[in-house]
Amino acid sequence: MRIWVDADGCSARVRETVRRASERVGIPAEFVAAVPISIRRSTRIGVVRVPAGRDAADRHILDRAEAGDLAVTADVPLAGELVGMGVMVIHPRGDLFTEGNIGPRLSERNAMARLRAMGVSTRTGSRRAQDRHKRFADLHDAVLRKLEGPV
Repeated sequence: MRIWVDADGCSARVRETVRRASERVGIPAEFVAAVPISIRRSTRIGVVRVPAGRDAADRHILDRAEAGDLAVTADVPLAGELVGMGVMVIHPRGDLFTEGNIGPRLSERNAMARLRAMGVSTRTGSRRAQDRHKRFADLHDAVLRKLEGPV
């Protein structure tokens, strides 16, 4: 099992939470980004710098992820492909992508993109960053426990 992080779209706080959890439970984590990121490396923590370009990090993750892995991404199309492969996927705000919710999430994403293309503001009020991060950290730990199986 491996943890894949689409690191371009994750805050430093989310990356650090994943790094610490990876070290704690002994599951390797790979942080994939097209831009330089700061994360402490170790035998379990890897950083892959992909060339800048549309979906380069996504392609790297898709080519290597396997059923039973865990991924962290804010990219809904990437999440959809990973869920279809049997990868558990968490949004950095603390939402779990599933077979049951990925279709509506993709539809919502596409509708919002069309609205933005027409010049409509789609920004909504959001929860405080600390609340979102706690939700992410709690879900990340719960998913890791589930993936580790019975002790």
